[in-house]
Parts: sequence; C-alpha cells; structure tokens
Amino acid sequence: MAAGIRKPDAMSDLPHAHTSVYASSFVDELAQKEFVQLCIASVMMSFSTAHTIVASLAFERSGFDLHSIGILLSSMAIPTILGSLFSGALIARFGVLLVMRCAMLCAFVAIGSLTFTHDLFMPALLSRLLWGAGVGLFLPCGIVYAQSRLSPTRSIYFISVYSSMMPVTQAFAPVLGEFMLDHFGVAPMFAVAAAPAGLGALVSIGLRPLARPPHKRGLAMSNAFQQSSFLPVLSLLLAGSIYGYSMAYLAPSIHERGLTLGAFFLPSTLALLGGRFGGMRILGSMHPRNLVNIGMVLSASGLLLVAFAQNLFVVALAGILFGGGNSILYPVACSWITQGIPASERGGPIALATTAFYFGLYAMPFPQTYMIAAMGYHMTEVVLALIGFAGSACLILWRK
Repeated sequence: MAAGIRKPDAMSDLPHAHTSVYASSFVDELAQKEFVQLCIASVMMSFSTAHTIVASLAFERSGFDLHSIGILLSSMAIPTILGSLFSGALIARFGVLLVMRCAMLCAFVAIGSLTFTHDLFMPALLSRLLWGAGVGLFLPCGIVYAQSRLSPTRSIYFISVYSSMMPVTQAFAPVLGEFMLDHFGVAPMFAVAAAPAGLGALVSIGLRPLARPPHKRGLAMSNAFQQSSFLPVLSLLLAGSIYGYSMAYLAPSIHERGLTLGAFFLPSTLALLGGRFGGMRILGSMHPRNLVNIGMVLSASGLLLVAFAQNLFVVALAGILFGGGNSILYPVACSWITQGIPASERGGPIALATTAFYFGLYAMPFPQTYMIAAMGYHMTEVVLALIGFAGSACLILWRK
C-alpha cells in the first residue's frame, strides 16, 4: 500500500477475530478483558503522574525558592512534547506494549528517585525530565492499543471511556499525596506516588501485541501528515491551549473576584466524566467532525462565560460547559485522525494528535502570560474563547 493512502480497518491485525464479535463493541472475545486490563494499568499510571500540585508543595518544603520550583515544574513540557512526538516511531520499531511499559517504568523510576533527590536541584531536574518523557510516551500508546481492541461501531464511545482513566485520578491522587506529605514527609510521599506506575507495568503483562507496520522509517508519520489530519490537529492545538490556560491561570482569575475555585473545577470535572461515560453513549454515532465542533463550542462558551462571571452560579454553569467540551475534544479527535487506518499503523497519527494537544497544554501558557500582562485575565479569556469559536468556524467551512 502506498504511503499516505488509507485503507479500511483490517482484521489482519487480529487473525483470530470472529466476524460475529467484530460487529459488536470489541474485536474478539479476549479484547474486552484486555480493554479493562489496559484501563486498570492506565489508572495506575495516571495515579502516579497526578501529583504535580503536590510536587510543588513538596519542593517548597525541600527548601527551593519560587524560581527554582517554577523551573522544576515547567521542565516537564519539553520531554512530554518530544516523547509524544517520537512515540509513533518508537511504537513502529519496538511495538506499542514495550513502549507503553517503558513509559510506566520511566515514571516509576523518575518519581521514585525523587525520594532521594527531592532536595537537590540538578538531580531533581533530571527526575522531572524523565517523568515528562514517561508522560509523553504513555498516552499515545494507550490510545493506540485501546483502539485496536475496539470495533468501529462503538470506538468513539469506548475511547472516551478510556480517556477518562486519566482525569478520574485527579479527584483523589493529590488528596492522598497531601495526606502523605503532611503526615510522613516529602520522601515517603514520592515513594508512595511511584508505586502505582510500577504496578501498572505489571498489570499490562499478558496483553496481546499488535502487528507492526511493514515500514519503520523516520517518525512513522506517513499516515499522519495528510490533508484530512489538518482539522483534528488544529482542534487539539486549540483545545490544549484553552485547557492549558484553565490549568495555569484560571485559579488566580477566579480568586480576583473573590470566588471559590471549587465552584468551577468541581462542576467541570463532573461534566467531563459525565460526558465521557454518559453523553458519548448517546452522541457516539455522530460524525467526529460534528462532535469535535460541539466540544469546541462548549469549551469556548465556558471560557467566555467565566470571563464575565461574578457569582457562584454563573461560574458553576461555565464549569459545566467547559467540562462538557473537554469530555469530547481529545478522544474524538484521536478517533477522527485514525479513521480508515489499520491498528498497527495508528502510532504516527496518534503521536501527531497528542503532540498538538500537549503543545497547547504545556507550551502555550508561556505566551499567554504576555496576553495577561497586556490585557488582564478577563480579556485574555475572551480572546481565547473567540479563537475557539474561530476554530469551530474552520470545522464548519473547511470541507476538503
């Protein structure tokens, strides 16, 4: 098959699949068990990596000043983006399961090493860089393997369910981290945080490997850089930029008005989980372009509403809209960019999609600081919301 030409999903990647099962949600009898196994491993990996907020407190208690803490926290951006970018090439060469397990072991070693190096700047920086590489590699691998277990009829819904494994741990992992930090100290906190990533690698044992693509050159992006990939990648770049702003700057913006953070972030998280577990069951049959458009409009509307919110009710409504939009964008755009590509060749497109999302999430908050300095938080939110609406217009008007 010529590079860049897509063919329908083939069962050749799973030679023992049965057509009767293929018509249901999973490709064969073992795939449902493997999907659940993957979800458990992903929850464990996410539990270990959901300690960024607690890590800042830990570094503060280790004696670092604010500038050093900022460097340690932001240092994850570069290896995370590079890890996601090169994940497609590594998947093509070594197989998705080996790369995924290496990602979990990177997180295990990186977080565990902070047990001994949390008060030394350069060793702690190296640990954070390795931590970022593990984060960047893991999600593309998880998405590629999850998609390979699913039949096309329910792929969007179950990819949405799988992608919920990451944010769901943010509800309780930082709480446990804070408890460990307050009662046992910095070193035990990092030791406990590292353990789930190592267990996740063990849980993944027994999963069936995927067939590798016949061509393993370069970044394995031959199926990624196509005209049909432009809109999914643009959507994820914009979605990551808006979501990155909410994680970096929405807290001080809400505090400026004397409102509590929970009024936005609790409804937002509940809406995100509700959208992926419930809403996508209803909307999953829609075309991915239309679903991504809905997600973009909801996220932009939530950010625009919070820019003018002056009471808890409006902030909560903004959180619901924002979380509902985020529940759609990443998993659906990943399903969109891999339409018609065999499971063994999806590493490149997923790598490109995740890199676009991570670039918006980790890199765009830096230029956003200049927008905030020039216009303030509220006008920055308005501008970012308008950019989101412009992205929605592109989804409607771009029909090539």
